[in-house]
Amino acid sequence: MMLRITGGRMHYRSDVNINFIVFSEDNLLRFALNSLLSEMRSIPAYRGVNFIFIEVMKLNDVFTSLLKNKCSSLIIFDFDFVFFSEKIKIIERIARLHRPVKTMAICSHWDYNHHAYFYNSFCDIVLKRNDALEIYSSIINHELNILLTKEFNVSHRGKEKNIFHHFSLSTRESEILKLIMKGKNNSEIAGQLFISVKTVSTHRSNIYSKFNARTISELYRVLIRENLIEKVIPE
Repeated sequence: MMLRITGGRMHYRSDVNINFIVFSEDNLLRFALNSLLSEMRSIPAYRGVNFIFIEVMKLNDVFTSLLKNKCSSLIIFDFDFVFFSEKIKIIERIARLHRPVKTMAICSHWDYNHHAYFYNSFCDIVLKRNDALEIYSSIINHELNILLTKEFNVSHRGKEKNIFHHFSLSTRESEILKLIMKGKNNSEIAGQLFISVKTVSTHRSNIYSKFNARTISELYRVLIRENLIEKVIPE
């Protein structure tokens, strides 16, 4: 049976990575979810998204996968294969990682009827194993769109923040940055501005930190990339 998937109106073209982690010993369930993700990759809205499908059989492998990279993750837990005492510990461990994660629990019909309210207190989504495939498709698509929207917004804010780095410089830092870009060393800058070499060194470190640069060459590349070099160094 083909799974119907519809992408959101937004087209994600930021080349983000999304982990799609499935913990289950059920081969049929893993196959169905893998098929779902394969169809999702063909949706135009997800053209710039790299979905990484990860199947794990051990709980520790879930955390290992999360620690390997910092990208957002949708984790699907088959609760039929997890002891009751372990279920809360799993989510608590994930929360301590401080990563953008959405969690989905899949359980039996009986388990759902008796514990769905409890599971919803620490999982984003709880589904029954026998729910229709269309429900799985719709909910997974919705959760992925939430993750992708967050990724897009964080990336966009990060770019805006970088663009306005130079506005956060103090007057003295701006003066020193101009001289740095003219090839002056700390002693020459100190002599020209009538301040100590130690003060110049402190300002220089602050400048590098604000532009997330470690060396003069990295600083120069940042200024060129963000089209700030002409604003910093007047002709």
